Amino acid sequence: MPQSSPLGYARLQARESKDSVHFAALLNSTGITLVDTEHAESYSISALRGPSFICAWASVPASSYQVHRMGTSIESRTLFVFANAGQVHVGLDGQTVPLARGEVSAVAPGSSTIELIAAGERTEVILFSIDLPVAGRGDSASPLEGITRLVDPTLNTFVFTACYGLSQAPTPVSKATADTIEHAAATLARGLLARMAHLQEPDLYLASLRHIRLHAADASLTPVSLADRFKVSTRKLQVRYNQEGDTVVSAIRRSRAVIARSIWQQEPSLAASVVASRSGFASARGLRRALAELPD
Repeated sequence: MPQSSPLGYARLQARESKDSVHFAALLNSTGITLVDTEHAESYSISALRGPSFICAWASVPASSYQVHRMGTSIESRTLFVFANAGQVHVGLDGQTVPLARGEVSAVAPGSSTIELIAAGERTEVILFSIDLPVAGRGDSASPLEGITRLVDPTLNTFVFTACYGLSQAPTPVSKATADTIEHAAATLARGLLARMAHLQEPDLYLASLRHIRLHAADASLTPVSLADRFKVSTRKLQVRYNQEGDTVVSAIRRSRAVIARSIWQQEPSLAASVVASRSGFASARGLRRALAELPD
C-alpha cells in the first residue's frame, strides 16, 4: 500500500509483481485504472505523489490502460507521458499520438479520461501529472490543447531523467524539502511547455505572452529576463507590446493576479502574504493592487 506522510505526500512501489489485482490497486491510487489485466507477466511501478503532482514510473507488458482524472483538482493538471522503452499510444477524444522511445507528449488540462496503449512486449513509461499555476488557461492563448508531441530530444532526455529520479524519491520529511520538490516539479513542466510555445508561435508578442502566463508565478520573471529569454533587447520587446496597447510590466502583473485569484478561489483561507508569494508578487499590497485592476 502507499506510504503516506503528514506533508501531503505518498510513496508507492511494487517490483516484479505478478499480482495484477494488487498492482491495479496501486495504480488506482495514482489515478490510473487498468483495462486489461489478463497477463501473467510481471509489472513494476514506483511513484511519488505530492500535493500538486504525481510522478509515476512503470514497466508493463503489452496492454491497454486508462488514466481517469476525476475531480476538478485532478482534471486541471497537465499530464506528460514519456516513453523510454517499447512504444506508447496516447489517445484523447479520438486523437491518438504514438510515442517511440525518447519521445514525450503533453495532454491538456480539462480531460477526464486518457487512453494509453503499451504496444511493445515490454514498455517503460513515466507519467508526470501536475497542476501548474498558469494564467490564461481555457482561453485562446492557452499554452496547451488536446495532445501535443514535444520534440526537443535534449530537453526530453533531461526532464525524463529528472522525473525518473522524482518517481524513485522517498517522501520528504520536512516542509522545506517538500516545498523545494513542488517547485522543482513545476519548473520541469514549465520548461517543456515553454519550449513548445516558442516553437509554435513565431510572433514575439504572442510567444512572450504565453511565456508570461506559464512563468508568472516565478518572482524572478521581469521584463529584462523575458527579453533575455527571447534574445531581444528590452526596448524591442516593449515596442512590440506598445503596438498591442500593452506593456510588459502590465502583462506580468495581470497574469500574476489571475493566478492569485485562482489560488484564492481554491483555498479561500490562505493569508494574502502566502497567496502573493505563490503567485509571484513581492508583497500582499502589490497583490491587492493588481487584483483591483482585474476586470470582473
